[in-house]
Amino acid sequence: MTVVLKDFMRAANDNPDVPKDVTVLCATQSVMQAITRGEVMGAHFYHLVFDQHEPFMKHIIDRQTNKKARKQLGPIVERITSVIPADMRRVPALQMADLFAWCYSHKNVKPHHVWQKKLLAHRDWVDDWFGYDALVKIKPGVAGLVNSWDLTPTRPTR
Repeated sequence: MTVVLKDFMRAANDNPDVPKDVTVLCATQSVMQAITRGEVMGAHFYHLVFDQHEPFMKHIIDRQTNKKARKQLGPIVERITSVIPADMRRVPALQMADLFAWCYSHKNVKPHHVWQKKLLAHRDWVDDWFGYDALVKIKPGVAGLVNSWDLTPTRPTR
């Protein structure tokens, strides 16, 4: 998934319900996308591996360890059996994930490299592109619900 950062900043300024930290959106939406895709493929449990020192993992752990969030998210959180950091220099799957993410987030920048064209030709994965129009339309009630959980505050994206 790709969040267009300048669009995120604009949406966060225009709609107070948009999270102020882009990593919250990236982490939660990516995990939900993975779970949704996994269900279609018959997965029952999920082991999440994040590049060490990245801010994304903490948002998932916060939702796992917060009683209010666990109560609301219930079965979704219960299916996540592990959330672990890894060194991307030693985990080729994380390097490949970064490469796919880079290719997709730069799909509108031409010309494409030969290898990028080949990776972009693999259209059998789910793609989410969050530009301004998608970002500014937060589902009513979601922000209030998440705020009621009293999660660890994060710094706004600048």
